Amino acid sequence: ERRSDIQGLRAVAVALVVAYHAELPVPGGFVGVDMFFVISGFVIAGMILRQLDGAGGLSLSSFYTRRMRRLLPALALLTVATAVGSILLLSPLGPQQATAKTGIAASLFSANFQLLRAEGGGYFDLATETNALLHTWSLAVEEQFYLVFPAFLIIAWRAAARLSSPSSRRRAIIALV
Repeated sequence: ERRSDIQGLRAVAVALVVAYHAELPVPGGFVGVDMFFVISGFVIAGMILRQLDGAGGLSLSSFYTRRMRRLLPALALLTVATAVGSILLLSPLGPQQATAKTGIAASLFSANFQLLRAEGGGYFDLATETNALLHTWSLAVEEQFYLVFPAFLIIAWRAAARLSSPSSRRRAIIALV
């Protein structure tokens, strides 16, 4: 039941973002992105805590390997297809260059920093027509979060491990987070 609830919330989040970018009268597409971040954080935190409770530890290298196997094939396909499309459809005097720079940054999960440095100042200051990979900023933010958050959960779990009951440990981890 929880899984279907999460999938339903993800669908709502995606629908809000799509409606916003389709310029439908739905204000605040960023609300959908925020919802997606919260749901994703909830799912990943639950997975990590279950692994810590069950196995007594978490391999960060295994965690990151699973994420990369899940994300990199789709990201590579998206970036290559968009690069080819930008060569065919975008002006080489600006949008094509911006898309290429963002594509490189997206491959390194740092598109948000590239967009911040771009002319105009950031994601919400840029017109979507000027950069075909503008949307990759959210993936970069999410992956930067996952670079730090699992290690933080491990530290919180170890700090709480001295408590006697599992429910006390959970409450301590929640308080630390």
